[in-house]
Amino acid sequence: MLPILQISADTDIENDYRSNTRDVNRCSSSPCRNGGQCTAFSKFFVCSCAQGFGGTTCEVTGADNQVPVISNCPTQGVTVTANAGDDFAFVTWPDLIVNDNSGHVNLVSSNGAPGNYAVGSRNVRYVYADASGLSATCSFVVTVNEVVGNPTVEVSLDELPGGVFQLDSYPGQYADNEDMSFIVRSNNPNLVLQMTFLVLDLRAGDILQIGSGSVIGNNVLGTFNGDRAPPAQPLTSTSNFAWCRFTSNSDGLSGTGFIFRIWKIQSRNVECFEVGVYVMIGL
Repeated sequence: MLPILQISADTDIENDYRSNTRDVNRCSSSPCRNGGQCTAFSKFFVCSCAQGFGGTTCEVTGADNQVPVISNCPTQGVTVTANAGDDFAFVTWPDLIVNDNSGHVNLVSSNGAPGNYAVGSRNVRYVYADASGLSATCSFVVTVNEVVGNPTVEVSLDELPGGVFQLDSYPGQYADNEDMSFIVRSNNPNLVLQMTFLVLDLRAGDILQIGSGSVIGNNVLGTFNGDRAPPAQPLTSTSNFAWCRFTSNSDGLSGTGFIFRIWKIQSRNVECFEVGVYVMIGL
């Protein structure tokens, strides 16, 4: 509600304009500007001005009492996960939008900007102020998390000539709650990969997935556990990449794991030759 000014004959009030004319309605000419409300008296009128205005007819901008308004402040925080093996991550957030009735604000202080942040949490704070010194603050927390569990490991067949890799526990039993992923590649894009099982010893709740390509979870070629025997025919990728992921549950039942041989062949199955034996290795 707009303020109502009390006018007295012996008080000099800026918003009190007294007319000596004999008009019946002193407000008929709408003398109050900028949204002011006019109250007519017998020989004068009074303008009750909107917030931020003053003067006889509300023509003067008065003291600014409106703080700037900040939009797009990520008050819920910004959380990202670092890439496997990294202790930092690139963090960004929307541009802040600041409005004020004065039409102009300044960035008074800030202690952060989009960029690389180390693993952990950090408070970010922006302070904006207008010409009257009224300020507004945007504060939020940037959190960078480490990769949970084992990261995906990529290996080249050229690095494994005749090499044998195995779970850390092989030929013993693997542990509960394992979660490991591997990508195997041929450096020749014209070759694809074939995989033949030599050992598959899993329990019902433990799962091995094998797929084609370099994205874990895409183009699944086979899913295996203790309820399914290994295929007699080799699994063949459709590119020079293949992946596998092994997970074990927490039921306390374990096997010895798995071994499979990887071959690289011409993509049109022209010729094949053995590259080596590849057995999944734990981290």
